[in-house]
Amino acid sequence: MVNRLTAINWADYATGDRNAASRTLLMREFLRRAALWVEYLGGSERWPFFDIAERIDPSKRADPGLIERLDEFTSGNVPEFIARRMCRAAVHWAELRQSTKVELPDLLDPYEPLVVLYERGGVFFVENGVADFELRRVPLRDWQANLAPEPIVEIDPAVLDDVDREAN
Repeated sequence: MVNRLTAINWADYATGDRNAASRTLLMREFLRRAALWVEYLGGSERWPFFDIAERIDPSKRADPGLIERLDEFTSGNVPEFIARRMCRAAVHWAELRQSTKVELPDLLDPYEPLVVLYERGGVFFVENGVADFELRRVPLRDWQANLAPEPIVEIDPAVLDDVDREAN
């Protein structure tokens, strides 16, 4: 996961603009998945951008060397605080999925839509209760409003490319 996150060109705003349609759908999918995890966990005060792995098993954290490497990269390359925090959460999630003996529910990876969103054009900004992608906005709403059983978008590069082609 650290390799994926450090391979992203976080300042590629042109790609982010071209992929704005798919990125907004990926944000909605992240919110949907995160809401399902929050429901499982019994709520969260830090909705929607929080460390789900820490809530499940605070003893299972990623190797400090990996986190240090990630932090060194993100402090110089990722211009938004929430994105830096969510990168850490995705790395801790990957460690939890690989190493925990805790039985997890049959829910999809909450961070994959967010990582793919970043891979398709860097950061977004959060202000006034929305995720702002410059040309598009996604209302964050409370977690209950984001609960949905069906995926918003398939996380497949061809599908996401089609979404962006149709929108441009």
